[in-house]
Amino acid sequence: LLSDECAESAPEIILPGQCAGHFAGFPALPVAVVMQKLSAIARLILLQRFGSAVTCAVQRAEVAASDLAWAGESVVCRMVWRRDDGIDTVFEGSATTTAGVQVGEMVLTLRR
Repeated sequence: LLSDECAESAPEIILPGQCAGHFAGFPALPVAVVMQKLSAIARLILLQRFGSAVTCAVQRAEVAASDLAWAGESVVCRMVWRRDDGIDTVFEGSATTTAGVQVGEMVLTLRR
């Protein structure tokens, strides 16, 4: 799902290899990987809104991890455009397992 205001990933099954090196014996997806996925979705929304020539850099990222996503679970990432002042664009997003467990949230400000 992609529009110029929000985007959502298809459910993605977490593979054990994506969890390598995180917690020995506890194959959980690193929070940094989840936040990278949310950031990539925000970039897709920017491209949808402003075209392929748009460039951006992270100005600010507020991250909160609320639970872990384990190998074998499916995760959906969703970002929503909130506001734009002509320089900075703010997004809010979350990652949730298909079982309904919220994994993390992010407020991301991208400077164009």
